[in-house]
Amino acid sequence: MTLARRLLAGSLVVVTAMVAAVVLIAGGRLRNRLVEEKRDELARVGRVIASEWQAGSDADSVAHRAGAALGYRVTLIDSAGVVQGDAEFGPEARRRLENHYGRPEIVQAREHGLGVSLRHSASAGDDELYVAQRHPLGYVRVSLTTRSLEEIVRGAQRDVLASGLIALVGALALAFLFARSISQPVVELRDVARAIAAGDLARGLRPADDLCGATLPPRHRDTAGGSFGRERASGRHLRQHRHGQALRRSGPGA
Repeated sequence: MTLARRLLAGSLVVVTAMVAAVVLIAGGRLRNRLVEEKRDELARVGRVIASEWQAGSDADSVAHRAGAALGYRVTLIDSAGVVQGDAEFGPEARRRLENHYGRPEIVQAREHGLGVSLRHSASAGDDELYVAQRHPLGYVRVSLTTRSLEEIVRGAQRDVLASGLIALVGALALAFLFARSISQPVVELRDVARAIAAGDLARGLRPADDLCGATLPPRHRDTAGGSFGRERASGRHLRQHRHGQALRRSGPGA
């Protein structure tokens, strides 16, 4: 593999790894941030619903009205863990729901006043973010399916990936130009050195300005030019030395 291709391949690996890392890190951090914001929002919504759930009121009606107005799943649970109202289930289906006394968010709410859980819902059949808080009549729980959060995260990751691909194309173009500017004089110098080592003294280098002027940045021309000049001088001295030896062998005493 040529030097230019090695430089280009290295740049491709580095830039691709950076784009992949940005996509993964950005997606993870965005998801965590969304979960935190939704957790706080569900807690505020739960406090509002708790003020509407009073003794003697129909818990099922309160849950359905709140769920329809707010767009969240609202569940009202008594102190024994029995569901008294659920925005997504009617009376018959609600009575078949499992007891919620041991649900993680309910346990936390019972111990600390507020409970949060991100888990799979056996009744709804999807992953949900639950926020429950203790209430004089039991517990008020508000939940949100995580599908909406995942859609936001995937959309952001697609945007980051598209931007990364554009940056990748630009970086590869710059890397290709840089690789050519660096490899061309180095390859020329290598070929001349090999030719001289093999005894091909007729092989020469182009002038340093012609070789480097159009391909190397100004700050590198002196270094490259010095190397080419020394290589030409070495070749010239070697030719003169061999020419002198030839003259001595063909002199009068030969």
